[in-house]
Amino acid sequence: MITIILPWPAPVLFPNAQRQKHWTTRAQAAREQRAYSKALAYPFRDHDLAPPCRVVYTFCKPDYRVRDLNGCYGAIKAAEDGIADALEIDDRHFYPVTLKWGETGDGGRVVVEIGM
Repeated sequence: MITIILPWPAPVLFPNAQRQKHWTTRAQAAREQRAYSKALAYPFRDHDLAPPCRVVYTFCKPDYRVRDLNGCYGAIKAAEDGIADALEIDDRHFYPVTLKWGETGDGGRVVVEIGM
C-alpha cells in the first residue's frame, strides 16, 4: 500500500471555477499540480504494483464550506496523472476508485492510498 499526501487543490482547478478564469490560468495550475504529485510519487516507483490498482482518495477540507466529492475528484485529475506518470502505470488501471471525506481543517489535504 502506497500513501501519498497532496495539498488541497488550487481553487481554479475545481470544475465549477473553470468558467470564471481564463483557461491559461487553469492550465498553469494543472501543470504545477501534476509535476508536484509526480515528485511526491517518484520514490514509490519501485513498488510491485500491477494493474488494476485500487485507489482511495480521502479529501480533508480546509474549511466547512459545502463541497461535493465529484468536484473534488475533478480538481485532482492532474495530480492523478502525475502519480500515474511516476509509477509508470496508466491511470485507466486505477480502479476501483473510492472517494471519501476526512477530517476538516489544517489547510486541507488529499490523502491518496494506492494498493492492489
